[in-house]
Amino acid sequence: MLTEANIEQMIGAISENAAALAESFAQCFDIPWSLSPGESGGWNPDEPPSDFQGRGLAVLFEVGGQGLAVLIPDELPLPEWYAAPNESQKSRLETLAMEWSMNLFPPDLEPSRYATVQVPRLWSFLEQCQPVDWAATMTLSVTEASGQSAGSLLVIWPLATPLWDTEKRATPPVHAAVVPTAVSPSPSVLPAMPSPNAGPDPLARLRSLPVQVSVRLAEKKITVSQLLGISSGVLISFPKSCEAQLDLYVNNARYCRGEAVKIGENFGLKINEVGTTEERVTKILNG
Repeated sequence: MLTEANIEQMIGAISENAAALAESFAQCFDIPWSLSPGESGGWNPDEPPSDFQGRGLAVLFEVGGQGLAVLIPDELPLPEWYAAPNESQKSRLETLAMEWSMNLFPPDLEPSRYATVQVPRLWSFLEQCQPVDWAATMTLSVTEASGQSAGSLLVIWPLATPLWDTEKRATPPVHAAVVPTAVSPSPSVLPAMPSPNAGPDPLARLRSLPVQVSVRLAEKKITVSQLLGISSGVLISFPKSCEAQLDLYVNNARYCRGEAVKIGENFGLKINEVGTTEERVTKILNG
């Protein structure tokens, strides 16, 4: 749980993992940005930073029922696609939240939920998330490849009511005028989270079933004599390019393909294709 006692531990984790956070950030938007730890302090609702008055992205995380947000202002500038991403770009934003969930927190604090949120007014959104009285803040300075400053990100935690629900986020602040004929577009969450008001889920009983997921680098057939000749130090080559996509198998059935990526110190797979053309053609021919 996020407490006053672990504020320094949180700041230390963010600072230590700044390089990994920057790598995910740059890969998501295809911009060679770097991140460096900035100032840390306390939440002051009376002094909103000017950089966070406009629209942008908020990456949300939940730990022990509390929230943490990273505000990413549009003024960096963000690429235009972030406001209306296609499926591939939604996957990028989803991956950004997933990778950051592993690098923003100390090892003993693991987020149970994460999402990327598009919002028209970052500071208003943050106020609705209700940072607690002793909430901590930390900036991450964004630097371009040329060494010029591009702006900053703002990390703030904990949030008493992180806004995951689309309808709740659509509710205007109490000081805003409500015009029934011109409702402001509500921000969207990526990835889509199940809504508690969406009715019973017909697949609910199946979702908890465990499945084995594996990624195969390459494969080939060899003779028994070649197998018996394998020992420490032997180099085995495979007829597969280093640039080729890797196959992901679910219970030994090929499900999708993607490219290898580095997530912090771990290996990951960025999905580019679900299903395969060969499998679809086979099913059609076999009727």
